Amino acid sequence: MMRFLPTDWKGKAKRECNRVKKISFEAVGHEWVSKDARLHFNRGAYVRYGYKKRSRAWDARKAKKQGVPIPCVWTGRTKSNALAGRVRATSKGVRITFQAPGTVTRDVTVVVPSEVKHLEKLATRVMKQRLKLP
Repeated sequence: MMRFLPTDWKGKAKRECNRVKKISFEAVGHEWVSKDARLHFNRGAYVRYGYKKRSRAWDARKAKKQGVPIPCVWTGRTKSNALAGRVRATSKGVRITFQAPGTVTRDVTVVVPSEVKHLEKLATRVMKQRLKLP
């Protein structure tokens, strides 16, 4: 979970700050679902997220079923569920829920440092816009 506070919130009511934090975390959640979650289902995900390569037999079975083995996808149900994840935000963070088998859930929810940096920038930008900060 990301936690950060702009240092120049002086003079703002706590209720207003919490409302703005909730809005920014909601924006972060929707951004992750719409853009970053998709990256977990590309062939480059093995390198980007450090997924373990499956056995040749497993890849052969997937290739026979799908044509090209795609990470975290057997039938496509997990991918559909992840890309339609439910975003729940509070002033303390964001939670994205979707149904998937346990091991796949761990793989799909990995966030790399470049994504964290991007999402932090988005949250800060939303907070500054909402609080009308420079």
